Amino acid sequence: MANTITIRGFVCSTVETRTTQTGLVLGNFRMGSTHRKQDPITNEWVDGDTNWFRINVFRSLAQNSVSSIHKGDRIIVMGKLHVTNFLRKDGTPGLSVEIDAETIGPDLQFGMAYYSRTGTGRAGTPASQPGGTPEEVDAEVAKLEVSVAMAGQDAPEHQDDPEAQDDQTSGMTDGETVDEATGEVIQEDSPF
Repeated sequence: MANTITIRGFVCSTVETRTTQTGLVLGNFRMGSTHRKQDPITNEWVDGDTNWFRINVFRSLAQNSVSSIHKGDRIIVMGKLHVTNFLRKDGTPGLSVEIDAETIGPDLQFGMAYYSRTGTGRAGTPASQPGGTPEEVDAEVAKLEVSVAMAGQDAPEHQDDPEAQDDQTSGMTDGETVDEATGEVIQEDSPF
């Protein structure tokens, strides 16, 4: 009986792949997962212990992982859990925790992602969508990052003009202010 598990964490090694004599692509990488907990004394959130996993990937998931996953990326992994006891060379007992990944994805709480589907879902086939090569995907992501960054900026002619800023706030009702850092309208009597 296999235990299916879903883990959120960060990639802490590069994806290493190899191909068997029969053509099966295998890969693995290390992943850490640190849970957050609230300190009862200071009432602040702090990092708890880090759990370490070896993630095993197979076939097209292995090939896609090589070009998509990099050290430091925040990811979510779902797969079958394997816990194995072993003896080290010095005779001390050890514990190996591995996950045979069924699916891997980016953790969108920490960043953006651009998805590009491969042609038939089989390893080694070209992408059917525009921007399928890694270089084209990188260029498309860079365009998206620039457009997102530019969307949050004010027009240059309004930055230093106090009258233009007054015009922007004239449509607000009593008890509302504008957060200068984010541009968000905040109600002064809001409990948040």
